[in-house]
Amino acid sequence: PAAALAAATFLLAPAMAWAQTGPTVSYQADRIFQDERGERVKTTFYYTPARQRLDYLVGAQRLVTIVDRPANRIVILAPRGKTKQTLPYRAPGWDFGLSAPGATFEKVGPEKVGDILAIKYKAKGAASAQQVFDGFAWLTAQRIVIKLDGTVRRGGATKRFYMTTENLKVGPVNPRLFLVPPDYEEMKRK
Repeated sequence: PAAALAAATFLLAPAMAWAQTGPTVSYQADRIFQDERGERVKTTFYYTPARQRLDYLVGAQRLVTIVDRPANRIVILAPRGKTKQTLPYRAPGWDFGLSAPGATFEKVGPEKVGDILAIKYKAKGAASAQQVFDGFAWLTAQRIVIKLDGTVRRGGATKRFYMTTENLKVGPVNPRLFLVPPDYEEMKRK
């Protein structure tokens, strides 16, 4: 289960650190991820410069990932079992390397995504030689990613990948959302 939790976090959080400096504002949004087979995953994402939270489902299990930069940790919560897995913070690999210094962004131009005006970029980033994103990214003026369309290469496999954003609310995020409940037990590693 611990490996599955880490893998789910790795797959679902490509926008936690973005455009090399990240968003300039706090916000919350629903994100819909879809692959070439049409499999969809809906997440709710909360962003502040210091902390991020992602709520999502893996199968029928609801999971929550909290990234806490000041505490230098990532905590994955499994509310049903009141368990958690605490990991040391590390530079994001889960954003496909798009926040890394070597990422490239070539401005295509302004484009509306729904009713939001964004700037479309041709983007490429590598979290490692084993994980590369190549495609298009749409960002608001505050550098909030609202859409992705491209491919992700992991090892020898390349898959088509899409992400869209709904219910974007720019503004303060309730700080209580980033608290780890005190009654959650640390998951035992095998």
